Amino acid sequence: MPRVSKKQNRMDVDKVTKLLLSHPELEVEAIVQQTGLSNQQVYKILRDLENEGIIFGNTRLLDLSKINRKRFLILAKRSGVIPNPNTVEMALYGKEFMSRLAEEKIDIIPEDDFTCNGEWDMITVIVAENALQANKYVDFLRAVSQDQFSKFSMVEVLFTTKKNTVGTPDIEDFAQYISEVSSYRKKYGLTP
Repeated sequence: MPRVSKKQNRMDVDKVTKLLLSHPELEVEAIVQQTGLSNQQVYKILRDLENEGIIFGNTRLLDLSKINRKRFLILAKRSGVIPNPNTVEMALYGKEFMSRLAEEKIDIIPEDDFTCNGEWDMITVIVAENALQANKYVDFLRAVSQDQFSKFSMVEVLFTTKKNTVGTPDIEDFAQYISEVSSYRKKYGLTP
């Protein structure tokens, strides 16, 4: 394979990273087709991006309804108490945290965790069998946070129409739901 100039290499890397920003689900073959690069070039770029910590993870999306699971968002507001370093470690889903969850028989799978700026300071996305398990998790968070959070709220996700830039089969169910809600509101004269 002929050597590629540094400038050309940067352009190739830029092509791949821009593509991954909008389509992180793409497999190597699709990246090759869309960028015109060779398999070897794409594998090398991906390996280099992983080694540099620019990309990480390999996501596969599951239809949660088919495995009897639901997605929940847990929102938390900080209280202003300076965090204990041990509590911060607990919040990072370390071994101790997961062990305590198992001991409490709280059956959740942490999916995403975000520190935020705005009305809520933390948003955690979990997958659980039902709202009872999700509520147990919120109670667990309250207990381990040692008063560092003043307020929690939980939201159940009804439909995921797009996840990691991938459209999901829920889009059809979502459209049906919106249509039914609109009809109901119109029938009873409720504002949209």
